[in-house]
Amino acid sequence: MKTTTLNRLLSTTALAAALALLPAAASALPVLFGEASVDGVTMDVANIEPGQTVTATTLLQLVAPDGSIITVEPGSVFTMTGEGDSLSFELVSGAMRVASSGTPISVSRGGVTVTTEGGVFSAYGNDEGGLDGRVNQGTATVQNGSGTREFARGEGYEASETSLAGTFTPPVPGSTQLAQQTGPDDDTNYSPADQQGSGGSQIVEEAAGGGSGGGGSYGGTPPVTGVVVPLEGDEEAGYSVVYAADAIGIDARDPAKVTIGANGELNQYDVEPDFDERLERNSNESLERGNSGNAVFIERWAGGETRGNYYNSNNGTFYSDMGRTSHQGFHIAYGKPTVDMPAAGVATYALAAATNPTIDDGSFAPGSFSGEMSVLFGATLGIGIDFDIDMPGDHLYNIRTPGGVGSPTTGGIYWDNAARVFRLSNIAMSQGGAACPTANCNAVVYGLFGGTDASDIGVSYQIMDFSIAPDSLGRAKRISGAAAFSQASYDAGGGPDTPLPMESGAVDALLVASPGTTKWHGGVYYIPQINFSSGKSLGMQNDIVAWGDDGAVTFIQATETSLASFDRGTAVTADLYGTEYLQIGRWNGGDIDVYMSGDQTFSPNGYQGIVYLVGNMLGSTLRPESITATYDLAGATAPIFAGGNFAPGVFDGTAAIQFGASNANAKMGLNATVTMDEGDDIIVYNISTTGGTATPGTSEIDVFGSQISGSYQVQAPNGAACSGSAVNCNVSIQGLLAGPQAREAGIRYAVGNTAANSIYGAAIFARDDVGDTLDGYLMGMTYAIRSPQSGVLAGSFGDISAGATDITIIANEVKEIHGFNNSYAPGDATVSEVGGVQSVVSWQRWSDGLIGGESFGNPRTTVLGEDQGMHVLAWSPATNLPSEGVATYTLAGATNPTVADGSLAPGSFAGEMAVAFGFNAANTKIGLDLDVSIGGHTYNIATTGGTATPGSSQVSLSNFSGFSSTIDVATGGVACPDATCQAKVAGALAGSGASHAALAYTISANGNPTAKAVQGVAGFERGPIVLP
Repeated sequence: MKTTTLNRLLSTTALAAALALLPAAASALPVLFGEASVDGVTMDVANIEPGQTVTATTLLQLVAPDGSIITVEPGSVFTMTGEGDSLSFELVSGAMRVASSGTPISVSRGGVTVTTEGGVFSAYGNDEGGLDGRVNQGTATVQNGSGTREFARGEGYEASETSLAGTFTPPVPGSTQLAQQTGPDDDTNYSPADQQGSGGSQIVEEAAGGGSGGGGSYGGTPPVTGVVVPLEGDEEAGYSVVYAADAIGIDARDPAKVTIGANGELNQYDVEPDFDERLERNSNESLERGNSGNAVFIERWAGGETRGNYYNSNNGTFYSDMGRTSHQGFHIAYGKPTVDMPAAGVATYALAAATNPTIDDGSFAPGSFSGEMSVLFGATLGIGIDFDIDMPGDHLYNIRTPGGVGSPTTGGIYWDNAARVFRLSNIAMSQGGAACPTANCNAVVYGLFGGTDASDIGVSYQIMDFSIAPDSLGRAKRISGAAAFSQASYDAGGGPDTPLPMESGAVDALLVASPGTTKWHGGVYYIPQINFSSGKSLGMQNDIVAWGDDGAVTFIQATETSLASFDRGTAVTADLYGTEYLQIGRWNGGDIDVYMSGDQTFSPNGYQGIVYLVGNMLGSTLRPESITATYDLAGATAPIFAGGNFAPGVFDGTAAIQFGASNANAKMGLNATVTMDEGDDIIVYNISTTGGTATPGTSEIDVFGSQISGSYQVQAPNGAACSGSAVNCNVSIQGLLAGPQAREAGIRYAVGNTAANSIYGAAIFARDDVGDTLDGYLMGMTYAIRSPQSGVLAGSFGDISAGATDITIIANEVKEIHGFNNSYAPGDATVSEVGGVQSVVSWQRWSDGLIGGESFGNPRTTVLGEDQGMHVLAWSPATNLPSEGVATYTLAGATNPTVADGSLAPGSFAGEMAVAFGFNAANTKIGLDLDVSIGGHTYNIATTGGTATPGSSQVSLSNFSGFSSTIDVATGGVACPDATCQAKVAGALAGSGASHAALAYTISANGNPTAKAVQGVAGFERGPIVLP
């Protein structure tokens, strides 16, 4: 008998992608099962941390927060190199399999990186130092030094650092991969079952009640083993197959060729094309055969052993030759995909036939099944399920989607339109029975549409609780079955009325940002899910957030690396609320352009949408210290269900944050409820933390720097998001602090035990103990100061400017420019010539006194004379710049120009600007025509073409709406009595739509602030834009 290394890795099915969400630390991945050594030390491993070198000593499975599964072959060595919104692994040796539920996951080795977002792929370390493998579901990209290629389901790849091929050859014997299994004449479809005698294999013996691998306690009549039944029957191609079985799990196969025996029994399915998987019924009985309309067929294989290849010939016989007792079963439904799917309407389906459900270990006799289904046809598929599985001597299990058959859910559904196959993952199950001993119990349902116009449905289902460890054959206490349904009714105009768009709310103030330098934080939830992912976090450099004239956010680019972006498009915003620092809202009721795995249009109705929280996060060094701050609710989005099955609800609550010393973790306490009308009842989800707001120090929510994060469980209210009444209802909180003294706290939350059935929302809390003295604190501002050089005035600093700065401005008067090492304030100086537009641009002059502020911790020592000046200009950089047209900017106000050494009385300023807008910064031209008068002389500062033809100006915008230039000026006056004269100008466009402009200048013999330099600042207001 020839032997092979068992490839258990590839036997892990798409069931892995349907696991329940498990709470875990944000920086670690929980271990579902298996053992490993970490950094050379063998231990019981509960979580894998980034940076650890891990060796799998047994088959190892890890689970991501969205249910994605990473399976590691025994003996493999790897390191987790990235975590959070995307996961990455460095494979040192061995093999891994990735089943993504939406999280981007990559495996790298030797300059090769394989990545998927919602797909399934395997990756083996090859002899060239790279990776080989196959894509089992969805798509995956393979990248190396020669470029990037995308591979689809069923395609294999071979890649090294410099080569990339689209063919995957099974690993050869003796290599670092798994040994190839061949039989006589090098038949790659060979199985040891072909030569298996009455002794059989250890696996079969264990299934029959013998052996030593943990299978000796299986209930029922032992299987017929050691028999090879000739394959007979008629072959027919073009079928879709869904199945559920002990050990193997639950999955779908398409397209497949089936072999049907003389009595209608299924004798084999063979996945095609180029997918080396075929599974024969062999010595199993064909039990409980049934069908719906002779279009969809079901049966259960039990009492014998299958044979063939499961996944491919290299996979060995671990699964393909597994025996099953009479109490176990391989449940299968198959049919040709329906040609035409209804474009709209709702249909109900009655049970036509069902297999007797079985439990993995056969500890109970097969049970009985009853149930019904409904389908909502349209742009978004909706499925309603209500199944009862009665296991004698055990428990009555109910698989029910939120809303049941009366309200088909559209959340969490995978849909393969070509194969007409759907999947519902993570359907919450009530605790109870041998299969669901804990609250972390879920069901998965695969289905296919067959017949005419989707007249028939075949499903496979599985109930699982992964707190139950599987035995050595992969069997635990899962319950599996299959059923066929016939359409009982169809209403082309039926189904619930599409909820109308919802538009409400307003912002208190426009967001303050410094484009290109500000770190945006927050995130979005998208309901229903996109590519099986529920949301995206923000928080990396160069994120982009844009808003309209009303202040409502209309565009979000999630991260620079992922390039995920969301454009509100034709949708509207509900529950809008925002301040200068934070904003929340829900886009709904229109077409939203989403770029995730390519461009797609997301069209949520009024009960669904994209829930967002965005903000300019407070610097952690500016956070309060050693106090407990209390917060009232300032605004909240109405919580919504993932599938939009019920109307939006109500969020209410208060918060408290216990701040410790600088840079120490803080705690956020929450007293909050989410109230939902779930049709039959009003359900209240109490998501308060331990200790609530009274003792926030005991809370499960942490504040790292200014980032808020927490995961915890509360008592379930027996609602659609959390069934039963145990303390098992998962709550996830993410958010940020913003504003002066952490004046505001924004959170986005998810409540529920499965992503597909959870409730999502966002809220902003405001401190109730911060007075009006901070009302003028603005973040993300830019400033410019024009003052004498230190050689002219001791302690002065000449011309300075900086962006992304926090500035306190009250009634347009700059009270303080805040900085980590440097700050500026008027101190004892006189403040004059104050002007501006609130939160857009402000100007003033400080003179005649000692200024305030600090320089590297030391008080400033600059004392200004009565006729000297420190000219201060602050502005909010422009957003939503026009891309064409010409606009004239009239003078809104200016400081009186001064001579650096104060030798003349302050003068006067006049002039205007003009801007010729272009499609980018370099093509946007700034025209100037300014008159600066002092000491009886007037300096004219003008660009080429002046303000009459700004398009010919030598001054262009730089990045982020700013500009600067040195312009020649006619000789004369105090600044340039007998030398070349220059004016150094710098400024920017400010406000939404470039509504204003800011300008600072210094005139001198060389453009620098010498003793006789003339200096000042000004602000301008834009007139109408004249289009070409």
